[in-house]
Amino acid sequence: MSSSDSDNHDSDNGSDRDSVSHYSSIRSSPSSNHSRGSSPPLSPRYSDYSDTEEHNGPSNEIHDPAFNESKSRLNISEMQKNGRYCDITILVGGKSFPCHKVILASWSTYFDSMFSSGMTESNSKEITLKDISVEAFQAIVDYMYRGVIKLDSVEIALNALKTVDMLQFDKEFHKRLVVYLCSECHPANCLTMLGLADLIGEEQLKRHAKSWVLSDFKYIIQTESFLQMDAKLLIECISDVNLVAKEEEEVFFAVVKWLDVNYSTRKQFAAELLSNIQFCFMESHVLFDSLEKNELLKDLPEFQRYLNEAKRHQVIPCYRHDDHGRRCRARTCNTKVLLMFPEDEGGPIENPFHVPKSHEETYEPIPLPHKIGDAVEGNGIGAVKVCLVGHTIFACVSESMWKCQYKHNPRYSKDPEQPYWWGSWQPCSPKSDFRHFFSLTLAGSYIYAVGGKDINGRGSRLIERYDWEEDQWRNPKDGLITGVFGHAAVVVKNKLYILGGITNLDRATDAVQVIHLDQKKMKIVSGPKMLEPQEGHSAVEFNGRIYSAGKQFLMFDPETAVWTRLSWPSGRIAHTLQGMTVYGSSIMMFGGALENLSDIDSYDGHSSMDLLRKIVSYNVEEDSFDHGDLPNPMAFGGALCVVNNKPLKWL
Repeated sequence: MSSSDSDNHDSDNGSDRDSVSHYSSIRSSPSSNHSRGSSPPLSPRYSDYSDTEEHNGPSNEIHDPAFNESKSRLNISEMQKNGRYCDITILVGGKSFPCHKVILASWSTYFDSMFSSGMTESNSKEITLKDISVEAFQAIVDYMYRGVIKLDSVEIALNALKTVDMLQFDKEFHKRLVVYLCSECHPANCLTMLGLADLIGEEQLKRHAKSWVLSDFKYIIQTESFLQMDAKLLIECISDVNLVAKEEEEVFFAVVKWLDVNYSTRKQFAAELLSNIQFCFMESHVLFDSLEKNELLKDLPEFQRYLNEAKRHQVIPCYRHDDHGRRCRARTCNTKVLLMFPEDEGGPIENPFHVPKSHEETYEPIPLPHKIGDAVEGNGIGAVKVCLVGHTIFACVSESMWKCQYKHNPRYSKDPEQPYWWGSWQPCSPKSDFRHFFSLTLAGSYIYAVGGKDINGRGSRLIERYDWEEDQWRNPKDGLITGVFGHAAVVVKNKLYILGGITNLDRATDAVQVIHLDQKKMKIVSGPKMLEPQEGHSAVEFNGRIYSAGKQFLMFDPETAVWTRLSWPSGRIAHTLQGMTVYGSSIMMFGGALENLSDIDSYDGHSSMDLLRKIVSYNVEEDSFDHGDLPNPMAFGGALCVVNNKPLKWL
């Protein structure tokens, strides 16, 4: 993502990972700041006294303008070097380090507690420290007394960080070591850093090292360090949707290789490891010819179950199974976000944009058919609703429905830059009536068009159901409790949640209407109200929870029936018309408008709107935001996340 945002000039916090593309470039060239052969010195912060400070009122402090802290430190350094006034000797690995208790206590909580506890060590002249490397402790002593240390290797820095953590040294020193280690992290040492960071609870270094493991997994699994990887960390990495594995069998064979090192001991982790492999995304010949004949796992019941499940998922749409969310959750390296925007015969209604090279693997603009673009004029871009069934995109406005396929490029071998392409738009059977700002949602084997603004400008109670295999619309007898338009709709466990919207009183509502889809007779009930009224907002489901993005950013947990208010990042955030979808472990929001839906539902495609070019990415697991930019300010008919994969036949 770009680090700037033209809408609010916010600064980008950036990614933990350095912008180094591959290990080979790291080994053959110096880093941007220094060569690998000469490590940068680490220096502590110094406080400066100034005789020019302004004081409010009388002061009982006398400042020496000639005071020089560096000179004072130099004197202490020389005293330590010569053993002058040293009152304690630290023994590490057979080497003696003469020190001053007051210096050790000022830097280390561990030593401060030791010297003031009244225990034997407080009066001892010598203290032996075990399980600490001589080089690491030498680096720490140099830092305490001289203010600058030179780290000759990453190994010394890692041992120093471990020692600093164990002896509870100054947090600033800890921080500087972490920054240094992050700058020196690469595929050849990231597993070592990941293990230490996890051991001592250093989250920044752990995130950074893990990012290398995830992105360079193909290289990592060839190393000796991988075979000794901690089971918990291996499970954590292969369960991450951001793991880069273009072919899922790479993950499987890496796990088998790790288990085979000591199967009798590691067998206890096999079931959990296998549960995090996406078997349904493997080619069928791999499932039958390679995996099914695996001698190591053939007697493991879970293994056979996952294989049978994968075969079933490859021929039957996974959204018809209760467990589809987990078992067919593709990795981000095999998914792409499709941004839908309308087009009339004169070209796109919105500003057309070209995807920057850096984002080609992440998202792609898809223009909607001309006739949908024509229908948008006078009705508002927010009137367009889109829905994805496998690789088939459905787009609907008023009573018209169209579809096209985002399919595998038959010329892929000759055109490797374009493995997928979208085909021509084909008309579908029309809906029964003229409505705008309804919701269009896939649930089981049907697409549901719910509510909307009817021809008289009133909120509709109508619920229509579209059989996409038969190309037929049906109208269940039951309708919504309250007619709404400009609402959001999300499916969770066979329940269709209708969130907020605008009522016939022309005002936003906080009401939630729940449609039970798993009963012969459709049942509609009221759900827990939202914390704030929302209109023209977007919503998605992630890990069984609902996230609503509009004026407010809200989360609903159906298990506890509780709404939670989440905090938006600073800056301007779209209230309406943003494209919203789940991508990996993040919820992504693209563009949108600052206006309320009620202010822009007559937008004709040429009037002035306060559109944003912002991309907001919310990492659900880390509860953090990242920012980027679209090439132009834009509003979207929707955002869809498509899986670039051939084995699932129903895609």
